[in-house]
Amino acid sequence: MRSLWALLWLDLRNVWLSRIPIMMVASVLVQGAALRFVVPEQIKVEPTLRIVDNTRGKLFARVLSKDPNLGLPDRARLEAWASKDRQRVGLVFSGTAREPDVVVLHAGSQDSRAVTLARTTATMFWSRFTSIGWDRGHRFSHLGLDREPTQFNHVLLILLLAINAAVLSVVSLATMIFEDKATGAIDALRVAPINGFEYLLAKVLATVMTFLPIGFVLIAMVKPEILGSVKLWLILLVATIGFSFLGALLGSLLRSLFDGVYAFALMVAALMLPFVAFFIPAFDRLWLHFMPTWGLIYGLRAVVFPTGRAEDPLLAVQSMLPAFAVFALLACLVVHYRLLGRSR
Repeated sequence: MRSLWALLWLDLRNVWLSRIPIMMVASVLVQGAALRFVVPEQIKVEPTLRIVDNTRGKLFARVLSKDPNLGLPDRARLEAWASKDRQRVGLVFSGTAREPDVVVLHAGSQDSRAVTLARTTATMFWSRFTSIGWDRGHRFSHLGLDREPTQFNHVLLILLLAINAAVLSVVSLATMIFEDKATGAIDALRVAPINGFEYLLAKVLATVMTFLPIGFVLIAMVKPEILGSVKLWLILLVATIGFSFLGALLGSLLRSLFDGVYAFALMVAALMLPFVAFFIPAFDRLWLHFMPTWGLIYGLRAVVFPTGRAEDPLLAVQSMLPAFAVFALLACLVVHYRLLGRSR
């Protein structure tokens, strides 16, 4: 245990001398100030509309064929699409020109811009055959998602927390190992009475003690009311530990931070892919769900926004835990057998 505390003290000293905590504190101060005073709470999002034509003779088939993205094949699929976002609205046309019937499917309030767009579109479609009014033949079907939209700066807070946790954890632990290699400390540790677990544990603890205060600063500047959330700190703790193992793996396999700059660049680019899919759903692919940053984003969203999707915690577990388990196993093996050169 004494060797563990001695290693922890040396690792904290190395982290401080690397100036990484100072750079990260300066970075989160800038990020927090931007989220608090520059980034708007809400951004204007135009509503989108989809249509299902259940009329006799498919009156609007020709119109819908000109824009394949406008029409959906059945009501069930339209409901699933519209229920995910209050800026989405669906129209189900049925009946005839003399007896028109339109069901407006929406998950927001009835007086929203999306509903206005839907009723205007329905009136324009039916006006080809009859003088239907604004309310004639319109039935509103609420899909149960009537709540205020998430503040845009709070969405960015989630993404920045995830980025900082991933990048800082990887770079900090890898830097500590690179420092041991550069100073020759790793040669002394190979003959010291410590094992790979103690060596790795000290560096993981140093990384956790470095990141959590930085995360505290960022959260306090933007959304201080969630600082007391145990689930929030549990997710950040798990993420910091998990990404630290990835940093240990890279630090053990690479000679220095300079020599591994391309590897780190590729690693950061790969970890950023779920962030792109978060803002552009069209880029969402199933394999992205098994990347740890995907789980971190949706795990944080489940905590910060409790009214979010019910499957968010499941998404966090299915991507974070398996990936971190693989990182931990590989890091322990590489540190024990390659870095410290232990045969048993």
